[in-house]
Amino acid sequence: MSVEILTIGTCLVELSPGDGDLTIAEAPVLYKQAAGAATHFACVVSKLGVRSGLVSCVGDDSLGEFMIGELTGMGVDASLVGRVQGQLTSVSFASADRAGGKTFTFYRFSGYSDPLETLVSGDIPDEALAGTRLFDFTEGCLRSPGILRDSTLNMADRCRNFGVETCYAPNWRPGLWHMGLEDALHTQRRAIRSCDLLILNTEEALLISEESTVVAAAVRLGSWGPHTVVVTGGGDRPALVWERGQTWEVVPFPVDVRYDVNAGDTFHAGFLSAHVRGIAAAGAGQFAAAAAAIKISRIPLLTNLPTWDEVERFLVGARPPEPCRPGSAGRR
Repeated sequence: MSVEILTIGTCLVELSPGDGDLTIAEAPVLYKQAAGAATHFACVVSKLGVRSGLVSCVGDDSLGEFMIGELTGMGVDASLVGRVQGQLTSVSFASADRAGGKTFTFYRFSGYSDPLETLVSGDIPDEALAGTRLFDFTEGCLRSPGILRDSTLNMADRCRNFGVETCYAPNWRPGLWHMGLEDALHTQRRAIRSCDLLILNTEEALLISEESTVVAAAVRLGSWGPHTVVVTGGGDRPALVWERGQTWEVVPFPVDVRYDVNAGDTFHAGFLSAHVRGIAAAGAGQFAAAAAAIKISRIPLLTNLPTWDEVERFLVGARPPEPCRPGSAGRR
């Protein structure tokens, strides 16, 4: 394997109306696409022209075959996506309105249609981890104690031992942490201490850091190990980029929103793609914001994901982020 960014996470098939004015019940047609935060992330990275790979599992069924075909078709290295006999591929239904309301229903059941839960770190060879430039993981692999959590953290630690950068993105889903808040916070902080870059939203940053402002949260989270902390604002609020003690605010780009799902995953992928291409943190943040803006202005098909050239054209004339002055940011 020779990829620049390797990520781990869920492969699932998503059905959605593809239009912000229709619910699942109202839509006459539903779009079928490869989904899951890590899947979408890997596809965005690949569409941006950066070689990506995915560590995951699918069921030994026709939907699993579909998922691997979609990943391969998008240029994602799917050689580490396993087919699990006796399990079905996970499915979700998603809808969103133009006001930002979102609904997700997951059909993913342990031992039946949750193949990723069987992944074992030892099945991933050292050369696959050592041969990448950046390893990315999210909260979705850490929610429950057991094989998947242990395997994910083990892979992150192995990567750091190989000198490979790691990125963690909490992507917090409180209702899915069945062991409670104490276990969730302990696990989040353990993951942060295993990463070099951290990308999370405002709510996550304040909760995990136990700080009252975004800047204070970024500083504290950075003191746990990451050299770069990115805190997204959501909606029309700016993102904050903290790198080794310096902060910038990245203002989002206004667009005509067509379907506001996966904007965060696209920002995440855009930031890391720019990072491995050598773009400094503030510029990577602006690149990521542009990629996310393009994504939500289009029908949610993988073929509609932005390319590197499209993002660069979108940014023509945009004013670059400026460093924040003390006290000028982070009060949200």
